[in-house]
Amino acid sequence: VQVGAFRNENYARNLQEELMEMNFPARIEMGDGYYRVRVGNFTTIDEASNLERRLKRAGYQTIIVT
Repeated sequence: VQVGAFRNENYARNLQEELMEMNFPARIEMGDGYYRVRVGNFTTIDEASNLERRLKRAGYQTIIVT
């Protein structure tokens, strides 16, 4: 589940730290000039959807990526 995409690494790190403080397993993936903040690693869309709902309730905009 992607929570943000930034060209500025510091913005991505700040979001990652914020998510980790809330016990979301966030990581940063770099590619095409963007730092993408993603949470979780799922085998089914249902698992990803469950986490996406939790993140949205916490106030984050999200998108499920593959």
